[in-house]
Amino acid sequence: MTEETLIITDKGISLQRPSPKIELVPYTSNFLKEKAPPFDFQKTDAIRIGNILAEYVRHNDNSLGLSACQLGINERVFVIKVSPEQIIAYFNPEIVSTSKEESLVEEGCLSFPNLFLKVTRPKEVTVRYQDYTGKWRDASYTGITARVFQHEFQHLEGKTFLNGCSRLKIEKAIKKAKISGITYNLKEVLAYVCR
Repeated sequence: MTEETLIITDKGISLQRPSPKIELVPYTSNFLKEKAPPFDFQKTDAIRIGNILAEYVRHNDNSLGLSACQLGINERVFVIKVSPEQIIAYFNPEIVSTSKEESLVEEGCLSFPNLFLKVTRPKEVTVRYQDYTGKWRDASYTGITARVFQHEFQHLEGKTFLNGCSRLKIEKAIKKAKISGITYNLKEVLAYVCR
């Protein structure tokens, strides 16, 4: 059996170990509906939380990012897989600015398996966040990383990619998900849109 190894650098968290069983909270969970409080580096182990999130993303091929609230962790942090080998943890992230230019791209979410909707987001984003040591960092992202950052940030605000989508679009997406074997309660899903 190999030993667990966690590699943390200025560029993010890199993991080399098998994944434990980690469960997502159900899409009806209040964790997904409430704004996450600021991450407190004095009270919470940043490396441990970053490790838990990064492990989940690393071992789930469909995942590009994950917010703490999706695992039932009430902390203002998420991770993004910026490359196959690198996952960055963003503590207390802020969106400083976004581009005026937007793109419409189909998105999914681990909290809503097989539910896909086209979402309009800015193409570029400038952000500020704390790394695992609490040091503030600035970054700018374009393309898929910019989109994933905005998606995960939305989770920390108590929202999901469903916010802003029409009832009709959501109904169509639910019908497609049912074909693939996933059944959603329309009333529960619409609760995200009507808040």
